[in-house]
Amino acid sequence: MENRAYRSAIFYLRSRLSKTEIRLITKWGLIVAVLTLLYWPLTLRPRHRIRNAVSLQECAADPYCAPNLSIIKLRLIVANPDTPSYFDPVYRFLRGEGYQPDFRLPGYGIVYGFFYMISKSRFWAFWGTAIFQFCMWCLALALWLTEAEKRGVPKTFIYIITVLICFSPIAFYTRALLTEALSVSMGLLALYALYKRHYVCAGIAVGWAFFMRPVLGVWLLPGTLWIIYRERP
Repeated sequence: MENRAYRSAIFYLRSRLSKTEIRLITKWGLIVAVLTLLYWPLTLRPRHRIRNAVSLQECAADPYCAPNLSIIKLRLIVANPDTPSYFDPVYRFLRGEGYQPDFRLPGYGIVYGFFYMISKSRFWAFWGTAIFQFCMWCLALALWLTEAEKRGVPKTFIYIITVLICFSPIAFYTRALLTEALSVSMGLLALYALYKRHYVCAGIAVGWAFFMRPVLGVWLLPGTLWIIYRERP
């Protein structure tokens, strides 16, 4: 069943994208991934602090910090004091206790919950969420950079923009278990879907972004008006 779904997805992508587009998306995705991973400011301090014996012991007892111990020298992903407020309600919901506390919208927790349900492990849910949000960041930027190259934008300018984005403050949030990076990625994917006239996909992406960072709901009205204007008789 899973193999059939995978083949269907590959067939759909090949029918929608040319070989050139796939090659460009792959190229820009890899460039974005490498540049983003080279940006370390968020991880330097935790990486230094974790060498302390007391901090190491505290981390080992913290379910949101312990997964880092598997690659302690790299310290690729970091939890934040806000991280439990996104994930703890997921455990209560899965135990049938409702989504509590409910001061965080479930758009981010649902990603963690999905990986937790299929793996039954906090460790793999931790890494699944981290890898997913990083891939979405790379995909969102790769699609726009590919479109820019197809439209004839000078490559020098594209590379400069890519470096500036990948070394911007939002980039290091791709390796923090918080909503910032994934919500921005969903917003970029929504704009790309609007641009390509994939309105259902745009609606899903905007809705998902809203349920992570409600402020992104401001795009709903302009997006709707833009569709009406673009599709007018």
